[in-house]
Amino acid sequence: MALKSFDKDNELSTKWSDDADMVYPKIFGDIDHIDFMDFNTAEGKAAQLAGIDKKLYMKDGRLIKIDEKTHRDSSALVIEFWSDINTGKQGWLYTSTADYISQIEPRQDKMLIVSMNTIREYARTHINEFKAQNRMRWQESTRNGRTWKSGHINVSEKELMDWSNKTVGIEKPVIKPLHDYK
Repeated sequence: MALKSFDKDNELSTKWSDDADMVYPKIFGDIDHIDFMDFNTAEGKAAQLAGIDKKLYMKDGRLIKIDEKTHRDSSALVIEFWSDINTGKQGWLYTSTADYISQIEPRQDKMLIVSMNTIREYARTHINEFKAQNRMRWQESTRNGRTWKSGHINVSEKELMDWSNKTVGIEKPVIKPLHDYK
């Protein structure tokens, strides 16, 4: 198992985060402004620990909380069940207070937007299948000299879209180009 650098991944995700800001209005409508939750401020740190990377303040008064993920090597949605298996800390699937996961896929120049309710329902209805298929994957990460082991399931976009198209009462995932070349 290769050791992953949290800070290096975070640097790369920040690079594509501004591009994502151009896509959000196409999905959610008119945005008044976007606040990035800076981990170096008290408010930002609290928000980040709650799984919120950005707050979208909509012109109609809604507040939409986004947890941004960046995956360079895969178009699979990585659903984190365990943040740190050694300490028993649950992953963002259970702890995030975000309304949506925004997965940025720079190599494929696209974004996948999925509501947390949809992800949680998908995981709830598939947990026994995941266990039977032994789909849990483990990743060791390091930051500031601390190492932890997280557990996640990779779910392909096709798998998620096929399920959502057959499921009544959920918000459907959206896939949009990261850059508009028109």
